[in-house]
Parts: sequence; structure tokens; C-alpha cells
Amino acid sequence: MKKLFSILFLLLAFSQNINAYETDKSINVSEDVPEDMINYFELAGNAFDICPEVLEAIAYHESRFFPDSKNGQCYGLMQINVKVHKKRILKYGWTEEDMLDPLKNIIVAADLLKELYDEYEDNGPVLAIYSGNYSAVREYEKSGVLCNYANAILDKSYELEELHKKHEVKDGK
Repeated sequence: MKKLFSILFLLLAFSQNINAYETDKSINVSEDVPEDMINYFELAGNAFDICPEVLEAIAYHESRFFPDSKNGQCYGLMQINVKVHKKRILKYGWTEEDMLDPLKNIIVAADLLKELYDEYEDNGPVLAIYSGNYSAVREYEKSGVLCNYANAILDKSYELEELHKKHEVKDGK
């Protein structure tokens, strides 16, 4: 409950005057990630102990960063299924339409991912479940082979980490 209040406090602080909060200019932002959303990914990543670049990679894959994306029951940047995750959305006092708000959408996704990481502690099943591919979890547990979705997310997140200069340079490269 304490974590929920701290997240809601941060959300309120961000939503009151998001333009007053500037992105860290030392970060080399990918052209793929809208600069005004970088802070949202950082906020949610820090609050839920999720790599911000994984969140960015999911948003890229799911919506190409269009916050008003809708695909059936899946809404927003992270394509949150509003029927499947209704309780998770209501836990924050939000509605289905709130999932078109980029920060709220990212927070719900990060909350889900945190729960999955707490249970599985491994990118393979976490990303497969996030994408709704439960058979890929069984395949991963059996063979250790990641599904295409997990590979795409991990590849993109690695690329984003490099752009954000989070990897050490080796051998002068």
C-alpha cells in the first residue's frame, strides 16, 4: 500500500506540470523514443525496479509510441488489455480511458511486469506472458529458446541502453 501511495504521489507531481520537468540532457535519446516520454519510462522503471529501456522497447513494439493506440481491448503505449487487467487499473483508481494517458499506461504495464518478474525472475517467461503467448513459456522452460517477441524486446532494449550509454565501451569501440 505504501508503494501504491508513493507511485500515485509521483504521478500527481508529474501530471501537475510535466513541462517543467526537463529530461536529463546528458542522456543520448533515441530518435525512436519521444523525448517527452523518457521521464515516464524512467519514473516507472525506478518505481517498479524495471529497466526503463525494457519498458521503452515494449512501447516501441506494441504501439510505436502512439499513446492513443487501440487494438480491440488493448489500449495505449504498452497495449494494456483493459478487460484482463481491469482490477490492476482500478487498483489505481483509473478507468479504461485512462489507459490512453502515457504515464498511467506505463505504470500499469510496469506493475504487471514487476509482478511477473517477482514470480519468474527471467525475461523469457515474463515477456512471453506479457505478450499473451503462454505456450512460449512452456517452450522456453523446456528448451530455453526465447519466443520472437522476447527476442525483439531484448534486442531493442539493448539498442536503447547503448544509445543511453549504459553499456561500457570495450577495446576502444
